[in-house]
Amino acid sequence: MLNFKEKKMKYLINFQIIITFKNGIKKIFRSTYTIMEKEVKLKKLSFSNINNWFNNFFNNVPLDTFIDTSSLSGEVYEVKIKVGRITETLSGKYETFKEK
Repeated sequence: MLNFKEKKMKYLINFQIIITFKNGIKKIFRSTYTIMEKEVKLKKLSFSNINNWFNNFFNNVPLDTFIDTSSLSGEVYEVKIKVGRITETLSGKYETFKEK
């Protein structure tokens, strides 16, 4: 079992990446991103702004930061992210997000 206090994990973000290829085929990748306590302090993040921060972060870094892009075959047309749940690890507080 993970000891979140020891690892200093502050937030866990569960999300999906939806990739649509030019031929219309879609591929969905599910993943989790961890934000450490020191990152929260450096970036002045709070629970209420994590979703916005993560969406902005996702859109400004290479896709292979999150998934193995070498496994993608075909020309990518569109990449979307859908955050499903953000959990504050120490308190257990969480928020779920519905698709817009």
